[in-house]
Amino acid sequence: MKKQLKNGVELKTIFIKSLPMVLFLASIIVVVILYGKQMIAVLTKPESVKAYVESKGAYGVGVYVLLHVLQVIIAVIPGEPIQIAGGYLFGTFFGSVLTFLGIMLGSLLAFGIARKFGVKIVKLFVNEERLLQQKQRLESRKGKAVLFVLFLLPGVPKDVLIYAVGLTPISFRKFFPIYILARLPAIFGASYMGAQLGQSNYKMFFIVGAIAVVLLIAGYMLKDRLIERFYRFKERKSQKQKLQYDE
Repeated sequence: MKKQLKNGVELKTIFIKSLPMVLFLASIIVVVILYGKQMIAVLTKPESVKAYVESKGAYGVGVYVLLHVLQVIIAVIPGEPIQIAGGYLFGTFFGSVLTFLGIMLGSLLAFGIARKFGVKIVKLFVNEERLLQQKQRLESRKGKAVLFVLFLLPGVPKDVLIYAVGLTPISFRKFFPIYILARLPAIFGASYMGAQLGQSNYKMFFIVGAIAVVLLIAGYMLKDRLIERFYRFKERKSQKQKLQYDE
């Protein structure tokens, strides 16, 4: 009797703790079903994002941050046009700050969803085959090197990676410093492009865009070599620390 009562209390506690996340997930699913096509149509063009955010007046900053949160959770929505729109609207510095804030909040939620609910829920937001493929790569002995390099490269589907990390044993404490460091260059670059676009400096906009494309192509061609080098660097650093500790 006591055991049944204890089990009942535990189930009730789990239900209460999970309820906010379940309600949040349910609301996201409803929004996607009702407005998914319209959202994608708006969010794939920087000028559309700009017009939408400006239409919200004083609430525009909050709306912009929320767009990034949704973009991370609903992985099918591309992030680059929204990031460029941030620079277009708020300039390089504030665009970078707001983009960083929105992406980090969305990433925290995506990581938490994957860690708490697993593949059954995550596959509602991302392609299951790609998700499991990335999970397998992250669980290899070079997992941390893979994590840093793939988050650093432009054009890689980072939202799928966040969910994949949440499905692995990699801890939040180890994941987020690597994630933040790897994401900052692309966030700043996209905001800078948007700021140049807002100032009608099309030459610089296309120069930075061309550099991003070159980095994307080079990254895909050299990513395995980059992962190997980063892995070896981490191994050497770990061995040096171990030797210093032994001394």
